[in-house]
Amino acid sequence: MGKFRTTVSHFEEFGNMPKKGMKRIPGRTELLADVVEYKDFVSVTLEIPGVEKNDIELSVTEDMLTIDVDTPKRKYHKDIVIPWKIIPGSTHATYKNGILDIEVKKNIQEQKKKKKVQIV
Repeated sequence: MGKFRTTVSHFEEFGNMPKKGMKRIPGRTELLADVVEYKDFVSVTLEIPGVEKNDIELSVTEDMLTIDVDTPKRKYHKDIVIPWKIIPGSTHATYKNGILDIEVKKNIQEQKKKKKVQIV
């Protein structure tokens, strides 16, 4: 078996179309993202042209990545809801030639917990 468990194809509308349940930030361009699930981690790739590494603000919770850029020439924003529980402290990000690559480990223990449901 390879290192892929599944590959998730994710298509988004181009531009600033607000997603259901997500709010658009006026004056900011929404970034497009590729999200791929591996066995133990999630990989996210975004194209963020025309900015420096220090211009990018990345924050992570156990189910969402938020990317913000606010420079005089460029304003970008993206909320990425991750459909798997992740470990925020395991996030590794690199930025080179306008491409931001993010890897974050999946919280396997959290996903393996089963909740017993009483049937009424």
